[in-house]
Amino acid sequence: MQRPLSGVTIPGKWLIIWIMMLVGLCCLPALLMVVGVDFGNATSHSFHNQTFETEHAATEAMFHAMSGSFLHSIVEWSAFCVAVVIALAAMLHYRLNGQNSTPIISLVLLSAGTMDAFHVLAADRLIPAVADNTTFIPFTWALSRFFNAAITIIGVGLLVFTHERKNQRRVGLILLTSLLFAACGSLLVWGCARYEHLPTSIYPEQFISRPWDIPPLVLFIVASLVVIPSALQRHRNVFLLTIWMSMIPQIATQLYMALGSRALFDSAFNVAHVIKILAYVMPLGGLCVDYVLLHLQLEHSVRHISRSRAKLRQKHDQLQAVLVNISDAVMTVSRMGLIKTANRTATQLFGYNTKTLHNMHIEDVIKDMPVSFDGVCQQLDYSQSQWQSAYYLEATGWHADQHGFDAEVGVNRLCDSPDTDYVVSVHDCTQIRHVTRELAHARDQAHLAAEARDRLLSNVSFELRTPLNAMMGFATLLEEQLRDLHMNELLEDASEIRHAGHHLQEMINEILDLATINQGKLDITIGPANLKSLCQHVMQASLGIIEASSNIIHLHCMEDQLVIQTDGDRLHQVLFNLVTNAAKLTQDSRIDLHVQTHDFQQRPGVMINIHIDGLNLPDAQQQLIFEIFGNTSEPSHPIMGSGTGLSLSQRLVDLLGGQIHLSCDPESGTTFHLQLPIDGPQLAPIEVKDALNTAEVEVVINDR
Repeated sequence: MQRPLSGVTIPGKWLIIWIMMLVGLCCLPALLMVVGVDFGNATSHSFHNQTFETEHAATEAMFHAMSGSFLHSIVEWSAFCVAVVIALAAMLHYRLNGQNSTPIISLVLLSAGTMDAFHVLAADRLIPAVADNTTFIPFTWALSRFFNAAITIIGVGLLVFTHERKNQRRVGLILLTSLLFAACGSLLVWGCARYEHLPTSIYPEQFISRPWDIPPLVLFIVASLVVIPSALQRHRNVFLLTIWMSMIPQIATQLYMALGSRALFDSAFNVAHVIKILAYVMPLGGLCVDYVLLHLQLEHSVRHISRSRAKLRQKHDQLQAVLVNISDAVMTVSRMGLIKTANRTATQLFGYNTKTLHNMHIEDVIKDMPVSFDGVCQQLDYSQSQWQSAYYLEATGWHADQHGFDAEVGVNRLCDSPDTDYVVSVHDCTQIRHVTRELAHARDQAHLAAEARDRLLSNVSFELRTPLNAMMGFATLLEEQLRDLHMNELLEDASEIRHAGHHLQEMINEILDLATINQGKLDITIGPANLKSLCQHVMQASLGIIEASSNIIHLHCMEDQLVIQTDGDRLHQVLFNLVTNAAKLTQDSRIDLHVQTHDFQQRPGVMINIHIDGLNLPDAQQQLIFEIFGNTSEPSHPIMGSGTGLSLSQRLVDLLGGQIHLSCDPESGTTFHLQLPIDGPQLAPIEVKDALNTAEVEVVINDR
């Protein structure tokens, strides 16, 4: 068992060892007396009837007869002196650490010592007394010991039943009560000294030779077993622990007197008085240990405070360096709005030196605030319980040469006290505002240019359609006439004219679709679509282009009834563009179309892979393949590549809620990866905060 006392932990085994040593020390005189050692002082009752040859012999005989009284006085006054030292040291100890138990117990010891001292003064006839010492000393001894035990129980009992904070108000009461007890006890001893016929308190023939010492013995036992242990549960300190241990010599003293003393100044009498000194010395030792522990705690606190001060100084220097070199102006301002301190940036920003800024009003250097500085302070005070960190506003900073600049101002409380100052930070945002205005202007111009481009593409595309349709019509008529005339060579040229016109018409339609998407006017219609059937239609429609490139295509779809919610026409357009572009990117190769289910963005989805066997595109061409009019063919390999189809496909897939990307493997080839959700696109409502800042695409979904 370990008991923490005064910040130190005392192991239980050491406590047991000390108690055993103390018990052995108290029992040692009894063992020595058993073997014949005499600690008493012989007193001759016939001293006054004897005649001496010389005056010196008479003096020697007188001193020899009074040796017991001398020893008695020395021992009693030693105990009193120890009690005085304990009281003075306890008051100083209380002044240092505020432990209330220390002065209370020390005053109890001082009161008991005071009564013992008065008892000795009367026994030595330093105070007038008429009672015989043979009855006065034993009787007042028992009275003093009873008083000692009683006041010990009362004083320690106050520690048990009184709260620590309440004890701070009761130390004066304890002092007054102890002095009152000491005065009452001393008056009682003085009254006994004035009374000539005191009761007999020594019975040499009986086993209990001093029955008047039994009540103090019982009180000391009660104090050691009940009262002091209860106080130790509330007030754990070494001083109170030594008070509890001092009950051992106190009980031993009473046992020596009650059972062993048969006369004044005999062995048991003297041993009991010496052991009583041990009962006073032990609390003094405990108090000294408390002083040592307190000193160690203070040293530890001083070292901790020194380290903390060094860290605070380092933090202060770092903060000072930050405030000096920060790009924002930082000032401390009083509640009245007067500037108290300012960093170097503030003097540079406002054009005033530090002395001039001092005691200037904050509104002299920061103008056009939407709220006055006093109003800002009131809002900060009101919102202090709502954890508002700072108040930010936009204002105009005012330079000493009477020109203003755009400023962002932050105001915060310096601390949580009611009369605190405020920290004001000012940031010059003139350049930022200028750049922001330029960027906004450039953005607006870019939006206008994009709109003009889309309008141009739309108008030009519409204008091209009329002559293109006429050209394709004349090419068709020409084909029919040449077929009737069996002019096969010219028929092939006419067919090439019609096919080129058809290709140009597809490009114009794709450009119109891109322009429609950019303008946010493209409609998509969501409905069920069977992927396998859709892929078969795409393969049938693109078969001519695939065979023209000497390629072959295969469909891999394990599920015949794989149905998703999407726009079937737009998905058909996307797949057709991917397959035809795959055919245009290679010759004499194999194209595989894989369809399978695959989770997409934590939702059920499908994965459509269009794999081109043996094709490996460089990284630069991969980055351009989804760009409008991007050409992935090299000059040495002039294959008709992607123009607008892949760019349009990427935009359409985005509208359908999916993703499309390209991957290349030098060993296996190139693959287009298309991912779509099975349940269709999830379109959240678009909130446009600023028509000039946001260009969004409006998608109209028509449910079939």
